[in-house]
Amino acid sequence: PHHGFPSWRVGGKIIATLPDEDHLQVMLEPERIREAVAVAPECCEEKWWGSTLSACRIRLSRIDEDALAPLLEDAWRRRAPARLL
Repeated sequence: PHHGFPSWRVGGKIIATLPDEDHLQVMLEPERIREAVAVAPECCEEKWWGSTLSACRIRLSRIDEDALAPLLEDAWRRRAPARLL
């Protein structure tokens, strides 16, 4: 759990959280978050933590697996220890 929400981690670092049944927050680089929002604004939005752009908030009911998988892979690669890459 992370602040009471299910979370997924690699190397002890969070790559995604599930704040409710229809949203997944994927921890990406800010540029990747902005790109996802620009390409798919119907299912992706910026998630800010204070003044930091921290995640891409994804509406699961509006995104397909082919669009979601690369975002999760990017988050995994961003946080994975070098020995796993």
